[in-house]
Amino acid sequence: MHFEPTLPNRSPLCFIEDCFLRQRKGSATSLPPHPVPSMRSWRSANRFLARLTCGWVFGLFVLTLFPSIENRAIRLTTSAFEQSLSVLPLIKVRASTVFLHGRGISIEIVPACTPLLPTLAFCAAVTAFPASLRWKLGGVLAGAMVIWLFNILRVLFYVALLAWSPFVSTFVHVFVLQTLTILLICGLFAFWIHLQRRSRRTL
Repeated sequence: MHFEPTLPNRSPLCFIEDCFLRQRKGSATSLPPHPVPSMRSWRSANRFLARLTCGWVFGLFVLTLFPSIENRAIRLTTSAFEQSLSVLPLIKVRASTVFLHGRGISIEIVPACTPLLPTLAFCAAVTAFPASLRWKLGGVLAGAMVIWLFNILRVLFYVALLAWSPFVSTFVHVFVLQTLTILLICGLFAFWIHLQRRSRRTL
């Protein structure tokens, strides 16, 4: 009879602990073959959550202290919509408002319509995770670009849906699109961790 050795199960939080240990030792060794104690893993997760919370609160504090950041985000978002909708004669953009001619519908671009808060959440998660400065900068820049493009598509879809059915558009805007934004942030963060882990394995 042939028996295959079974490896002990590792906690999902062990990878975070491994990153903290590597950062302290300054090495890029492979993952340990034995499971890390669960208490140590929970401490690592708590440190990550504490850094994430501090980054999120600090970002909100900066946005409150400097409202010009939100105003600039609104102007950039409005400009992006104006460039995207220039080929549609029924849709016009003036100041921070999108007008749908012939339907009596107007949409005001507010800070919630910008990718500012989703980008802040993603950046807080990336900077809180133990990684090198190069990986953090690359993750922040790439993630911000993807979130920006998604936000443009999100609002364009909402405008089209609003022209078709205002009732359905309200439900989709409040529940569906907001959920997709959260899933995008989580997916980008998980993909960034996957790329970082794969690069360590090749070293």
